[in-house]
Amino acid sequence: MLKLGICWYIVLPNEVLMAHDNFYIRTNSLLKVHFPSPLAQNHWVMEEKKAKAIYAVPLEGILMVILGIRSTPKSHVFEQIIPRVSTSEEQLESILSYLLAKSILFRVTDPSEVDPYFEIAQSWELAGWDISAHYHFFTQEAPYLDYTETDKTLNHVREKMKTYHKQEPDVERCKRYVNNFGSH
Repeated sequence: MLKLGICWYIVLPNEVLMAHDNFYIRTNSLLKVHFPSPLAQNHWVMEEKKAKAIYAVPLEGILMVILGIRSTPKSHVFEQIIPRVSTSEEQLESILSYLLAKSILFRVTDPSEVDPYFEIAQSWELAGWDISAHYHFFTQEAPYLDYTETDKTLNHVREKMKTYHKQEPDVERCKRYVNNFGSH
């Protein structure tokens, strides 16, 4: 059983329950979930590794992600969510389509099938590098700026830095500490 909030339980299906459906939902192994906060305009937010993108996700989508941690039949996901929220099945279909399109969830036909990132994430975790893996996967393709003189697109940045340096030279690269007796 999985406890959500103070008193809400969702029963995750066992393999026997999964056998009756031909479409399973599986959660992307390399997601980062952000709880609602003022920084995210009070939305649930998901970071997806492949697209290096951040998506606002409704509560129903978060529930789908939780239920998809173990490959779960789509029908069972809906059976668990519909009685607990005032969302129609059509709206849930729309949310599911959105999550599938954004690779937050994957559609699988075999419950033992894992998402494309699972083995990568598992190998890093087994080596004790799970925190490093998260940093690596979310920053490995970050664009790096070319500050050399050959890159003419950054001339305005270089000129601005030269102006700052003329106004307030950055020449002091150490800090002096006063000893206990008040002298340097």
